[in-house]
Amino acid sequence: FNKDNLDGALREFKKIIAAPDCVPASFVNQITYVIAQVYFSKENYAEALKYAQTWLKDQADPTADAYMLVGQAQYMLKRYDEALPNVRKGIQKYIDLGTTPKEGWLNLLSSIYRQKNDFKKMLPVLQQLVKHYPKKTYLLTMGGIYNELDDAPRMSAVYQAMYDQGILDQPSEIITLASLLMSQDNPHKASAVMGKGIKDGILKKDLKNYRIYAQALYLSKEYKEALDPLAKAAKLSPDGKLYNQLGQSYIALNQWKAADQALSNALSKGKLTNTGQTLVSQGLVRFEQKKYKSAKLAFKKAKRYDKVAPDALNWIRYVDAEVYRINELKKEIVINTDVEV
Repeated sequence: FNKDNLDGALREFKKIIAAPDCVPASFVNQITYVIAQVYFSKENYAEALKYAQTWLKDQADPTADAYMLVGQAQYMLKRYDEALPNVRKGIQKYIDLGTTPKEGWLNLLSSIYRQKNDFKKMLPVLQQLVKHYPKKTYLLTMGGIYNELDDAPRMSAVYQAMYDQGILDQPSEIITLASLLMSQDNPHKASAVMGKGIKDGILKKDLKNYRIYAQALYLSKEYKEALDPLAKAAKLSPDGKLYNQLGQSYIALNQWKAADQALSNALSKGKLTNTGQTLVSQGLVRFEQKKYKSAKLAFKKAKRYDKVAPDALNWIRYVDAEVYRINELKKEIVINTDVEV
């Protein structure tokens, strides 16, 4: 055994327990447990479990380690229901002695509950791991469990705590926090998280991240601040949908020229949800710029789409009426002086 010749050690150990009359019972019992340990180290969990259970039958008060050996072997054999009580007994023995359970043991118990999809019972085990062995991985797992339990507020709180401590340093983690904050009606914090992530270089300056950042700013009613990331996202997008959204944002701010350009880009890229409505919007912004000819052209194009055809036709009539009114105002007023008084 000391030479790490485990097969040889097993052979000799088995000779001892095969002749129980030649050695004290306590020694046979001890060697049976050692055989279980050797088999476990060789990853032969079925044999390890067999010998460990044989040894366990003769113990009035098994140690915590013994329960854990049995539980670990059962876990490795995917016998999770059988493993659970043994692992819990082993951990409880430590707690009864006023000792903190080993990290690996709590991890094993957590894994068993995960395999059984028992997330409610898994949660307090994770809370013990966070308390006694504080690590980022346990906090992330706890957040994931809250997600499984549809408890978004607590999941958000866990991620916010990690963010405040400066331990969220992966893009996916930052985006998860921002998404959680938006789902909790806190877009202002979400926009701050996204903005800092992009500024610090944690988040890539790509379509996805600019879109989330713009959305958070927009929901925060920071309309002007949302324009820049939205414009960057629109430029990177394979379709014109974000340019259309950008155009609508400019319209809300009465920035007609910028809206006209954004909507033109949207129509150029195409693949819009409602092309007709985008054309109506383009006609509107051109009308506001007093570009009546090009406005009417946009409305005529929009008229080809059934959903907006009535609105487009009304706008065409309105443009014609406005042009007529302006032309009438430009006419010289002639006063007839030949009229008799």
